[in-house]
Amino acid sequence: MLLSDKALAKKGRGASHQIVCNEKKLAVVKWYDNKVVTLVSSFVDSHPKEKIKRYSKETKSRVDVDCPQIVKQYNAHMGGVDLADMSVSSL
Repeated sequence: MLLSDKALAKKGRGASHQIVCNEKKLAVVKWYDNKVVTLVSSFVDSHPKEKIKRYSKETKSRVDVDCPQIVKQYNAHMGGVDLADMSVSSL
């Protein structure tokens, strides 16, 4: 069972929790940045985690936040999907 949004937020920014289903080869990852984000992948899970820079309203500066690999992959490749969708819709 995944942690609740409230429990994950309590752990702080950059906290994540994952469940892996080996039978179906799926990883479900919850990550807390400014809000809780839930992602599912058959390609990548949360490891390895990397530090990324995020703006903090509290300190008014950029801070290091742990970021799961699934989020990095999503952010890196989502632009290409949007571009493909835009190209298809213009036909």
